Amino acid sequence: QQSELKESLLTMLGLSGRDDLEIGTVPDPDMTAIRAVSVENDLQTAISNDPTWVSEMKSKVTGTDNRELKKKRISEAAQNAEISLRAAYENLQNALSQYEAAESAYSAAKQAWDTVQKKQAAGMLSKNTYLSGEASWLSGEAAMNTAKLNLVSAYESYIWQVAGVETGASAGASGGGGAPARR
Repeated sequence: QQSELKESLLTMLGLSGRDDLEIGTVPDPDMTAIRAVSVENDLQTAISNDPTWVSEMKSKVTGTDNRELKKKRISEAAQNAEISLRAAYENLQNALSQYEAAESAYSAAKQAWDTVQKKQAAGMLSKNTYLSGEASWLSGEAAMNTAKLNLVSAYESYIWQVAGVETGASAGASGGGGAPARR
């Protein structure tokens, strides 16, 4: 069944028949890098990497009216790049808050699960109580993995935004294909 799911996923991604791909777990977020993010420090880089801004800067115009229009378009492109970067940053901060909350909930779920396992080993639990405890633990683990995925995705989107690649950062979509070099 696992190989069927993998092949189905690879088919959906247009990678059917590739045996060299491995599906793994979500990597742990690089909290040092995430906490070091500074939208103010990255703003000029993001603007100068923005494809619309670059295109407007390279465009050639003649005449006073066209030069004024070009200046206006360059200014608008810079403003749009800033808005996109700030949206990606806000998404990253929201994902970080959710991750920190999930860490706390995960820790509590882990302690509760440890208690359930000890009681089960001592023969102090019914099957239903044990299964309920296991379901709670698995739910907490899933919530933690979801928060981890969202944080990694938000960070990758932010890094791509700084690099001038639109990723749908406000929607939390990952840039995919690996991120540009970290700072």
